[in-house]
Amino acid sequence: IQRMRPATEDEFDMADFVKTSDYSGNDMLDSIIRLVNDFEDEELKMVVLSMLRDNQERILTFPAAEKLHHAMTGGLLYHTLSIVRLADCVCSIYPSIDRELLLAGAILHDIAKLREYSLSPAGTVDGHTLEGMLLGHLVMGAEDVGRKCDELGVTPEKKYLLQHMLISHHGKLEFGAAVRPAFIEAEILSQLDLLDANIYEMADAVKDVEQGEFTGRLWMLDNRKLYNHGRVDVEPKANIMEG
Repeated sequence: IQRMRPATEDEFDMADFVKTSDYSGNDMLDSIIRLVNDFEDEELKMVVLSMLRDNQERILTFPAAEKLHHAMTGGLLYHTLSIVRLADCVCSIYPSIDRELLLAGAILHDIAKLREYSLSPAGTVDGHTLEGMLLGHLVMGAEDVGRKCDELGVTPEKKYLLQHMLISHHGKLEFGAAVRPAFIEAEILSQLDLLDANIYEMADAVKDVEQGEFTGRLWMLDNRKLYNHGRVDVEPKANIMEG
């Protein structure tokens, strides 16, 4: 190398250098907001929209993880909208589910990852904040939602329902949940969160091995080796946008 200079922002696209979501942050956020605007429960609508507005700038590009599922620019919204779409499908089959409560919990379940992780200049996760290490996004998310509910005058029980969904969405205590899910919407959220994470991890691992071969052991998936049967083109992509 004989000469070099810093590049200007209009000379490159960061997506050429770091892993990036298949969809734009604005498109994913707009899809979520359209769903919430149709809520009949005005309190849930107020809380979710206010939380999204408060965090709009950062949530558009924030990753969902450091190394595991959806560890990419825009990954947090990608993971969130994937769960929202799954939740809507479940609600279409089981009419006994409170759809708006489930969707509200799905949209907000990882909102405190915005405070849990620190980012590199490239927009990837490079570590945890102090509060992220000491408290974690489940507890911080429940605190944030509680403050927002108090600010907006939301009824106490509805606040507790939302907070419970956030602190229980890892399902089991050994997986980081503060409590086990105590009602059906909380249980569904925890199951869909795990399902979406596992689908992404499995597809991402299998795509890198040849048909008829196994992956190495994957610690996130209980040290299983996965087989690429080659019956479909495996890519960790979810069809989450309307149309």
